[in-house]
Amino acid sequence: MRATPTLHSPRRRTQPQLRPPEFRRGGLATISRPRSPGRASDAKRAWMVAGYSSSATRYPTQRWFVNSDNVPNRLYSTVQDPRQRGDSLPEKQTKPETLRKYVAETEQRIARLDAELQDARRLLAAQKADLARAREEEVGAHLVPREAEAPAQSTGEKVALFRSLFRGRDDVFPRLWTNSKNGKHGYAPACANDWVRGVCEKPRVKCGQCPNQAFVPVEDRVVLDHLLGHHVIGVYPLLTDETCWFLAIDLDKASWVEDVAALRETCDGLGVHAAVERSRSGRGAHIWFFFTAPVPASTARRMGCHLVTETMSRRHQLSMDSYDRLFPNQDTMPRGGFGNLIALPFQDGPRRNGNTVFLDERSTPHPDQWTYLASVPRLDPQEVERIASEAQRKGPPAATQNPPPVATPNSST
Repeated sequence: MRATPTLHSPRRRTQPQLRPPEFRRGGLATISRPRSPGRASDAKRAWMVAGYSSSATRYPTQRWFVNSDNVPNRLYSTVQDPRQRGDSLPEKQTKPETLRKYVAETEQRIARLDAELQDARRLLAAQKADLARAREEEVGAHLVPREAEAPAQSTGEKVALFRSLFRGRDDVFPRLWTNSKNGKHGYAPACANDWVRGVCEKPRVKCGQCPNQAFVPVEDRVVLDHLLGHHVIGVYPLLTDETCWFLAIDLDKASWVEDVAALRETCDGLGVHAAVERSRSGRGAHIWFFFTAPVPASTARRMGCHLVTETMSRRHQLSMDSYDRLFPNQDTMPRGGFGNLIALPFQDGPRRNGNTVFLDERSTPHPDQWTYLASVPRLDPQEVERIASEAQRKGPPAATQNPPPVATPNSST
């Protein structure tokens, strides 16, 4: 009767003994093959199947990888520390020289990992620096190219200039939202709890009256994302103490170009600079007046009414039909609200079409928007009060006799 071949017979050497089936598919399997011929005892065969040999020099362990087709591929041959599998060392491998070898190998591995970690950290720092430079170049690419003689401005300087002019409430700002299904859009206060289930109760509860308010404050990152086109934001010009940093006149009908030219003439006669921005739609304009310090909203609005009234009295053929409203739109803070918002200029999409940019006397965009903004003069509170007092001396302005319709707090042009 023919004898069954043993583990070390020539017929079995071409088919290595693998670990149990549960370790074969998609994982590591240990295959032990003694290099010397001869029969192995049952105890020694058990040691080899477990993944290590009782004699490191005579029975080296070979590690194999078994893929999904149960085809082994040898990775390396080494003396494996059985404690990596949670086993205990046999007595013959507890010798000090063997343990020292394990310690040395582990220390070398730690040193290699430390070196790789340092290299990765240096690479990360270089990548972050490249990203910061790329973002600065992206801001410059989105804006109108500056003239050759214009001084260079960094991204931080542009953001600081923008925030110093278009100042409103710092604790909350409105952000544009758009419904992708029906195309509707509007502005709402940016809130960390916006539409969070069980927390946000819009539209049943207004944002100004919500007990779970978590408004996002105005920061440089918010303004930079606006300039880069990542979102569109506005500003609430009426501060909590009912003062404001600027006044804006909104013109949004067909005659806005002629009305802007007439209003410029009035401002020039009073020594007031009018910064004209074409609106988002391109069918209107915002005329901005910036202050060096906060001015009572009622005083600023009286100045705006006086400018409109003077323009109508000088140019009787102009009806100023394009006049819509003033920003701030209220003298006092409405209860449970923020006052009317106004959208900020330099919106990425409209700007590519020549909108939300500032215009010169010929109603064409300034060649360098940032240089122009840096040169815009600002009115001090005494000058604003002087112009407003002149309006009061001449009597109630015509603009206040037929006031424009008051818009909702989330509206803007």
